Amino acid sequence: MENNLVVSGHHLTSKAAKEILDCGGNAFDAAIAAFFMAWVVEPTMAGAGGGGFANVYTKDKKSILFDFFCQTPIIKRPVSELDFYPIEIDFGDQTEIFHIGEGAVATPGNVAGIFELHKQLGSIPIRELANQAIQTAKDGFVTTPFQARIYGLTETMLRKAYKNDNPYLDNNNLINAASNISFSQKADFLDYLTREGKSAFYEGEIAQKFIQNQICNGGHLTMADMKNYQVILRKPLLKSLRNHKLLLNPFPSIGGASIAVLATYFDEYFDRATQPFSREHVELQMKIQNSALKISKIENDLVSFLKNSETNKLGSTTHFAVADKWGNAIGLTASIGEGAGVQIPQTQILLNNMLGEAALLPNGFHSWKPNTRLGSMMSPSIVIDENKNPILVTGSSGAGRIPMAIFSVIVNQLAFDLPIKKAVNGPRIHVSNDLIHIEKGFDFSKDEISNCEVQEWTDNSMFFGGANSISKEGPRWVGAVDNRREGLVS
Repeated sequence: MENNLVVSGHHLTSKAAKEILDCGGNAFDAAIAAFFMAWVVEPTMAGAGGGGFANVYTKDKKSILFDFFCQTPIIKRPVSELDFYPIEIDFGDQTEIFHIGEGAVATPGNVAGIFELHKQLGSIPIRELANQAIQTAKDGFVTTPFQARIYGLTETMLRKAYKNDNPYLDNNNLINAASNISFSQKADFLDYLTREGKSAFYEGEIAQKFIQNQICNGGHLTMADMKNYQVILRKPLLKSLRNHKLLLNPFPSIGGASIAVLATYFDEYFDRATQPFSREHVELQMKIQNSALKISKIENDLVSFLKNSETNKLGSTTHFAVADKWGNAIGLTASIGEGAGVQIPQTQILLNNMLGEAALLPNGFHSWKPNTRLGSMMSPSIVIDENKNPILVTGSSGAGRIPMAIFSVIVNQLAFDLPIKKAVNGPRIHVSNDLIHIEKGFDFSKDEISNCEVQEWTDNSMFFGGANSISKEGPRWVGAVDNRREGLVS
């Protein structure tokens, strides 16, 4: 008999979803509750100021990809008028440049996305689905070690976003793990939003405050951007894989296409690699990733997209997966980028910096076309069997490493028949031009790899993503948190 299950990047996100499932809600109700909670407890990765995707598979075997990613502005303001500037983040072993400011903000889609999910598939009033998030924001919660680390990496943006009453500071020092944090203004925002509906965000007082800041302080967006934003319901990109099918994020996003290209070589795993994480596995991973960048019509877009996104070490993205006992399943991936260093006044909502993301703009900053849905490497993914039943729901954070992280989980499950915990937490490889990143755990000798520089990682790293996943073992769902980050199976 099928069971309810959720896995996410934060224990409170998972618990919010589990409570809804236990009360009779379906997987989509639970996902909405989880998403609201993620806006509170994973605020630098998910929030009303960002965008994302949900891959949905219903008990009636209906497949939908909800695209609520960020949209480029309708009007492109002269560069000389923009609040758009670089900042440097120190990762310890190296530094990285990101671009932030009002001029880096694209139209956010997460609010529209959560309401469209509810409209299409929800069964419980949206107010009830937000209650846990509202109460948590109001009462406060304990900062986890991983979130504290992310706050540390994004400290510059967090300090710039809040002029007064910065919830991330205590006596002007950044809060640490085990510190309590609360968001009273965000609680009020969620309360208002779930009473008034999405128009409260896209047309009402909140939108007016947001747009006033944009107009006065060097941003592109106008009220027309907010009023015209629409969630796009897409048909997932379908890729056959022996007797299975992959349901992936379609264009204009690149992540799903990248996974589909990688999967072209899937049969080689059955034919050549007899053991996971063996020398043959290393050789196949290298060959396939290199070859995948050189085939098909998407080569130019794919190569330029990956070259820009591979260097992003932060990957400020969260992913969760939910399945219920009736046969419904959903994977949802969302991001605010690194954050623009600005908020919507009196809401504590951090805004995205998608127009400052080099990975999303392979032709350079300010090269975007007006009023266009941005592409992304994010690809919440579902695998269905020959009977069209979902057997794996996965997805990942990790910028340019997202496709390979997801593909690794799929290979580990379907080619090597590994249980989901080993499939998710086994070592990964990422090929970046002439540099190969290899996590500890592969059977290989560095001397055996020629013509490439090898970077060995002694510990599993968030660089390789965070592929929280659920999988069928017999009739029941089981889950795994990616230990490169943190989370909870519930």
